[in-house]
Amino acid sequence: MLKELNANMNIRMFIRKKIFRCLLFISCCIAQLLTGNIQCVSQSVQGFDSVSAPASLKYKHPGILIRIANGKNYRNEWGQPVKMPLFDITKEQGGLTITKSGGGHQTKSLRMVSADSTEWALRSVDKSVSKLIPKLLKHTFIERCAQDMISASYPYACLSIAELARASGIITPEPKLVYLPNDTSLGQYRNDFANELYFFEQRHPLLPNTKSEDMKEVLENIQKDNRKIVLQRAMLKARLLDMITGDWDRHQGQWHWCKYDSSGITWYYPVPGDRDQAFFRARGILIKMISLAAFPFLKGFKPDMSGLYQLNKTARNVDRTFLNELSAAEWDQAIEEINRQLTDSIIAVAGNRMPAEISQNSKESIASTLRKRRDGLPAAGMKYFKQLAKRAYVFGSEKAECFEIKNVANGLQVTVYAITPGQDSSKIYQRVFTRRQTRRIYLVSVRGDDKLILPSQKTNISVRKILPVNDHKYNLRRKMLERLKAKGQA
Repeated sequence: MLKELNANMNIRMFIRKKIFRCLLFISCCIAQLLTGNIQCVSQSVQGFDSVSAPASLKYKHPGILIRIANGKNYRNEWGQPVKMPLFDITKEQGGLTITKSGGGHQTKSLRMVSADSTEWALRSVDKSVSKLIPKLLKHTFIERCAQDMISASYPYACLSIAELARASGIITPEPKLVYLPNDTSLGQYRNDFANELYFFEQRHPLLPNTKSEDMKEVLENIQKDNRKIVLQRAMLKARLLDMITGDWDRHQGQWHWCKYDSSGITWYYPVPGDRDQAFFRARGILIKMISLAAFPFLKGFKPDMSGLYQLNKTARNVDRTFLNELSAAEWDQAIEEINRQLTDSIIAVAGNRMPAEISQNSKESIASTLRKRRDGLPAAGMKYFKQLAKRAYVFGSEKAECFEIKNVANGLQVTVYAITPGQDSSKIYQRVFTRRQTRRIYLVSVRGDDKLILPSQKTNISVRKILPVNDHKYNLRRKMLERLKAKGQA
């Protein structure tokens, strides 16, 4: 009898242990799911030409504390499986050859070239903040929270931006969403890049009969030669689209240029890239606190267009350098033109460039915000123009120039001529600055062989000549170039 009782107790203990271990295993799985640590198990895709997968599962179930800190954001869009073609490196564009891996601090990319020497790239949809996190904070709540902030970025924004840019006459990459399988053709890059979602795009789309240059080359060339000039009206159109889409990450490393020669002048046409922060939507307590304390440009993609000066913080030196010749009337015309081009139907088409599986409510929410921001651009855009106009920069080069400043009815007219020895001078810059808008004009990099013609009468606008020996603080071209070099982008 005693033996039977002991046997029954042993059986019950064995069952309890099994149940406990099962419950413990289930609890661990749930805990991992809530912290976003469970990823999709990669499956064989041989024999298929498409696959359905989410952009990332990291953000769908972040845990209570991280959700409170960072907010709802675009978690559903990141976690929604979408259908896309498989990428075959041996067949795409007639066959591609990988040249190198690249990417910034968050995005990873593969650069490739086709048989006709056209450069192409795969850019990861998901991002990683690991390179930005100090070693002391690796694998901590701080790193998990920082990584989760990626959920405020819309994963498929660049697909819609390409449509809006096309309608606005802006040259920009036109990406295609693809899935990169575990393919032996990837060679040494296989472990780091396989089984993820990417945007496949031409690296430097060009206008017909033009060549490509990066920002470093442009900054160096316009400093060396006054007959190398940026098409500022085209630059303004591109920047206005940035503002409408709420894209706050438009620093100097985000631009390439088409160049062509005409009448002895090299003209540069801007090609914006890397539109990952368009439609950025910050909803959490933590991001709002960070925005108030240090990063005002993180206010997010909202219907209200106010606060462009803060939104454009990372692009202000770009704007002061490449929009410095445009008047208020030219800004007003460009705003009217882009508003006319971005019709409700174009915005709807842009929304349909997102994957079909994304909910219609999500698409309509973005479309509605775009329409309201477009309608609010005239007032907000002209306010930003006035904020830039208070302090204006007019640049010289390493070649000889003549800076002519004279009084006109409403203020000062600044004209810059390129002086070619033995030839007539040619006008390369002209703008009228009004007293109501501009307080100070900096003539940057004025050299010993430059001519400076000042007005005979005093004016309410201060004019300051910045010599090459002390122009570092005011030479925005040099500041941008040094920043590119510091970040390894030059």
